[in-house]
Amino acid sequence: MEDVRRRATDAPRYLRARITWEDGELRARVHVYQASGGLRSMAQTNGYVIQPEGVSNLAAGSWLDALLVLPLWG
Repeated sequence: MEDVRRRATDAPRYLRARITWEDGELRARVHVYQASGGLRSMAQTNGYVIQPEGVSNLAAGSWLDALLVLPLWG
């Protein structure tokens, strides 16, 4: 995962992401555009990375919980 900067919230946030299997690990690429009208990012999403409450910066390589909603693509 690359660095992500979002405002800290008092509840977890679910960030749209493209999750792949690389080098024996699941890797996530969070979509830059997270607005509700972002149809392209919605169409390219197969899961969500969970931004914990109170956390504003997520560093590349962070271990986070994720939710897969579609199978992994090659």
